[in-house]
Amino acid sequence: MKIFVYGALSKSMSRFGVLRYSQFMGNGFTEGIFYDVSVYPASRKGIGAISGELYEMDDKKIRELDKIEGYHPEDKDQSLYIRKEVDIVLSHDGSLEKASAYFFNYENGVLLMNCNRSRPSMQNKIKRK
Repeated sequence: MKIFVYGALSKSMSRFGVLRYSQFMGNGFTEGIFYDVSVYPASRKGIGAISGELYEMDDKKIRELDKIEGYHPEDKDQSLYIRKEVDIVLSHDGSLEKASAYFFNYENGVLLMNCNRSRPSMQNKIKRK
């Protein structure tokens, strides 16, 4: 499964260990916005761009990530993050990939405008849902 990560799961960050032996496919971005939820930034779907990294990983690693992100497929209402399929624009060639990514599952938080890196070409690449 392809998974798009950002923040603490990115290379050289605190939770990268779970991704260490997964296949790195490239840097990219997806549509979304960052929020400050006091302890850490979180992302939600929205107009803006989230930069991150794309990986291919097996189901065992996905289950590890689900645990780290507090995602419970059987009880999404009680999940801290929700895993959703998104379009990823790869930075090196502009190609599109489908991948899963984790998005914050609650409404509380303060929008962090300075964390978004909007890219004009993204509006042409990512289909609105």
